[in-house]
Amino acid sequence: MENRKYMTVDGRAVEIAGEKNVLEVISKAGIELPVFCNDMEFPVYGHCRLCMVETGDGALVAACSTEPREGMTIKTNTEELKGHRRTILKLMLENPVPDRLRELAEWMGVVETTSV
Repeated sequence: MENRKYMTVDGRAVEIAGEKNVLEVISKAGIELPVFCNDMEFPVYGHCRLCMVETGDGALVAACSTEPREGMTIKTNTEELKGHRRTILKLMLENPVPDRLRELAEWMGVVETTSV
């Protein structure tokens, strides 16, 4: 008898099959989250905060550094999360940034601000 483990991502059951973090399970479900640390080859520990997701109890966690658990419920695109990601990107764009960050901001509809 096979003992499969599942978590729920945006209302859909997704099997956990060796993924080391929630971001991998979300990607397996075909959902794209904004991430920056993976592109810059930083160690994965949730420092950029762009991949934040909401758990079933309402907590916000970094998908890249959260281990998937059986029965876990995740929302990936609530209004609160969208606002959080826009704020983080705007703050990051206040400093000189790599082209990849500008591309990510454009993909998320964040207009670059300029400091004088």
